[in-house]
Amino acid sequence: MIARASENNVNLMPGDILGSGTLGWGSRIENNFSVHKPIEPGDFVELEIKGIGILRNTLI
Repeated sequence: MIARASENNVNLMPGDILGSGTLGWGSRIENNFSVHKPIEPGDFVELEIKGIGILRNTLI
């Protein structure tokens, strides 16, 4: 991800956050259903950054 950003002349600074892809175990390709159940409507996804807060979304 850093290499890709560098190709596009993006200046990365300390503290920058890079993110991509689906939420953990959100992709059917990488999901092992014997360990993790697929996400479904009514489930929620949370992202927490200490000192900043929590972003919580419910799937519909």
